[in-house]
Amino acid sequence: MTPCEVCHGDGKTTCTVCCSPDEINPPHYQLADDREVIDFVVDICRGLPGDEAVFVRPIIEYVSRYRKKHDAPLTDLRKAQWNLNRLVNLMIAKDATTTKF
Repeated sequence: MTPCEVCHGDGKTTCTVCCSPDEINPPHYQLADDREVIDFVVDICRGLPGDEAVFVRPIIEYVSRYRKKHDAPLTDLRKAQWNLNRLVNLMIAKDATTTKF
């Protein structure tokens, strides 16, 4: 846990209010560069059609944390795969409706 720069500008004291671990923003929701996964998801999904973004978001989230959240990494990988399979099926269906013979 890093000290709160806002509450404790000295960078040495850790606040028990704003710097305590919480269930809303646990560490497994952050990327290696301390960026939150949700910020990365927003960057990736911006501009995607909603029906595609609804599957892309969980794929990114599950793959980014698969070794951090569960003792069994396959749990999140299977969830990502479930969403990826649906995204592939959606793209196949979209392609079928736009392909003219």
